[in-house]
This record gives sequence, structure tokens and C-alpha cells, in this order.
Amino acid sequence: MSEERKTFAFTEARLSNLKAPPEREYYADSRTRGFKLAVYPSGAKAFLIYRRVYGRPERIFIGRWPDLAVEQARKIAEQMNGLIAKGENPAQQQRQKKLEGTLSNLFERYMELHARPHKQPRSVIEDERNFKRYLASWGTRRLSSILRRDVERRHAEIGQKHGKYAANRTLALLSSMFNKAIDWGWSGSNPVAGIKKFAEEERERFLTQAEMTRFLRALAEESDPDFRDYTVLGLLTGARTSNLLAMRWREIDIAEAVWRIPRTKSNKPQTIPLVGPAVAILLRRRGQAKGEWVFASGKVPGEHVKVFRTHWTRLLQRAELADLRPHDVRRTLGSWMMKGGASLPIVKKALGHRDLSTTLIYARSEDTELRRALEVTATRMLEAGDVQTTAR
Repeated sequence: MSEERKTFAFTEARLSNLKAPPEREYYADSRTRGFKLAVYPSGAKAFLIYRRVYGRPERIFIGRWPDLAVEQARKIAEQMNGLIAKGENPAQQQRQKKLEGTLSNLFERYMELHARPHKQPRSVIEDERNFKRYLASWGTRRLSSILRRDVERRHAEIGQKHGKYAANRTLALLSSMFNKAIDWGWSGSNPVAGIKKFAEEERERFLTQAEMTRFLRALAEESDPDFRDYTVLGLLTGARTSNLLAMRWREIDIAEAVWRIPRTKSNKPQTIPLVGPAVAILLRRRGQAKGEWVFASGKVPGEHVKVFRTHWTRLLQRAELADLRPHDVRRTLGSWMMKGGASLPIVKKALGHRDLSTTLIYARSEDTELRRALEVTATRMLEAGDVQTTAR
């Protein structure tokens, strides 16, 4: 077909008469610059703009005919020509729109490429829960449609209905997701930037002397040996809940009396000295072990226990304790160590908060002091209950 016959004023009638070609063909609208129609061998027809932008040819998809009428497509083409005249590139904008996808698309990619490979399992579960609860209603929205005022409003709503902690964790998740989108090539901005988190009160809850007595006596009455051993090991090691639940036998060195955690919350390894009562618990459990996990799941083969929520509630009721969380057991060890005379650097090392700025020459003596402080603290805590918790 001649070039003259391929250029004409687009109308519904003219387009309906175009037959399917053996190979794809392009037609040009005589009224609007760069406005084209592609006709495919299948008979499908699509509008597009073909222009040079910044010296390079760009083919920009507009829409399919007859889903999009000629005049509707022509107006879009004229708007794109206007953007090009202003120095903008509609093709790049279109590519960015395709790249950004929806918030749900971004979350899936975020979990696959960032969260699961680099975060602790507990943090991954928290991300999934927070997205499902507080952000899923935005799942179909394009990233560019989520504005700062939207995020501020959602943050305030979550804080009012579900608490400051939930609101702040959701805000942090959303910010991290947008930062990753930018790292991956999205050209938009992070709508979370500059939004202040709610002030959170620093929690200082730990078991007092009197509470420790009630706590351990109630624990001795626990019928589930897994939960009983888990809780005592938490007291004696100060380990985080996620690490304790995922404890593997290969991480335990009974001969050296140490537990080598390959990765903690800070993505660093940690070595925890195991005091005598802790070793006794592990020796007893190892004789009954049937897999790689110290606390193997009785419900899901090959997995470890994920949570002891109902057990914890039951324990607090028996002990007549309120406002005590599993993480407070970890705080309790640090508090009792300080009361026993352990130095702040030793407590920090015991809880694995961060690396101490000490010279290597002190490393061995520091480990010896750490073990001594843990042994003394373990004895004091268990004696407070005046019960035997390491065997039943």
C-alpha cells in the first residue's frame, strides 16, 4: 500500500474497513502529528504515538480500537504532543507507570527480594500481618497515587484504633517498601518522608523478687514441658523469643556449654554461655529429641514451635501477674544481672544488644566475667521460686 493511502483522517468508518494484513502495518492520522494506528495479522487494531523525543524515536501505546474511540484516542495523542512540547517524555512516564505497578505488587517483590532473605522470621511475619491489616485496602493503588496526606491520615487512624506501636511499625514498613522501589528504578518519591512517628514510651517491665517467686511456682505447675523448658531457658539466656523458638541442636555445644546463634535481630551472630541449669535442661531434651529443633512442632512435621500464646496467658493467670510480655523475661535477666553487680558492658554483651568497643586483650576475661555473672544470676532467680524447674 502506498504511503499516501496509509495517511488519512482517522474515522470510525475508515478504521472498520481496514482488513487484517499478512504482516503488521501502520497507518498515520493526517490531522494529529505522530498519531498512528497499528493493524495486526490477527485483526486487532491499536492507537499509538510515534515521535522523536530527545533525539530518539519513541513509540507510546494509547489504547485499542474499538475499546477506545477515535476522538478519545486523538485527544490523548494531542495531550502527549503537548507534554513533548514542554520537554517531557510521555514514553518514560508510561514506562515508570508500568514499572511501579500496585502497592500489592511492590509488597510481593519487597518480601521476596528483601524481607525473607534479610530479616528475621519474626519480622517477616510482622510485616505480613501489618500489610494485611492496615495496608491491604491500598493494594490495587498505583504507587504514584499514594500521597503524603494519605499516609498521614492512615497513620493517625491506625494510632487511634490500634495503638501507636502498630501505627509506627506500619509507617516503617511502608517507608522501607517505597525506598526499595526507588532503589529498583522507580522514579517517584517516598510519601512517608518527613512524617513523624508517634512517641513510644520506653518499656521497663521486668519481674521483681516477689513476682519471680510467683512466676516460677506457677511455671512449675505447667503441664507442657516444652513451654516450661522454653520459659526457663529464656530466663537463663536472655535470648530473643524468635531465636529461642528457632534454636537448633547443631547450635548447641554441650561440651563448651555455649549456644552459638548464627543470626540475631541485628543480623549478627551471638554466642551465649549456657549456665548449669540451662545445660541440664538441654541434656534432658536432647535425649528425647527427634529432629533438628530443640522445640520441635507437634503439629507441623519438620517445623519448630511458632508461639506459646495460650500457654503464656495461662501462666500469668496462675501467677497472678499482669502486663507481662514474653520479651520482659529477657529484660528480667538484664535487670537481675545489674542488681547482682554485673557491669553495664557485661549486661549488654549478655543480651547481644551491640558490639562493645573494647580491645581484644580483654575478650577472654570479659567472657569469663559474663559466665560468672550469668551463673550467679541463674542461681538467684531459680532460688526465688524455691522450686525445681529443670526436671519433672
